[in-house]
Amino acid sequence: MLSKALGGGLPLAAVLMTKEFAAGLKPGMHGCTFGGGPVAATAGAFVLSRVNKAGFLARVRSRGRTLEVALEALVQRHPSLADARGLGLLRAVEVATDAPYDPPALVAAARKHGLLVLRGGERAVRLLPPLTVTDAEIAEAVEKLERAVTELEARKGGTI
Repeated sequence: MLSKALGGGLPLAAVLMTKEFAAGLKPGMHGCTFGGGPVAATAGAFVLSRVNKAGFLARVRSRGRTLEVALEALVQRHPSLADARGLGLLRAVEVATDAPYDPPALVAAARKHGLLVLRGGERAVRLLPPLTVTDAEIAEAVEKLERAVTELEARKGGTI
């Protein structure tokens, strides 16, 4: 199943399957909520035209590696962070169980510094930049996250 970014922010999804699997489907066996709307389909065609441009995915992979390295370095500098993980541009840092703050406090502190991050599971905070993120934006995001972590470590209470 493909969705979310496929429609460029509009509701659009696609299902990919092998010919063998598709042969088992009969009309009416698979429905779709967002199938075939002209505006969303046009947005999807535009998104695919951008993704299929030469070098686009190579740049995305490179930026994912840049974010990975930056977050791993952040974890090395801060004992309150236990791990950096993820794939591509979908990344997370894990707040250590003995950190003087919890993940919601880190989300709030990051927001205070101008960075929007999300909770991810019990101890993780996720970073989900767009595929068009630049190296400079990655550096700025990690800098803001570091400011938030540093502030929380210094407070020892973890509340904002």
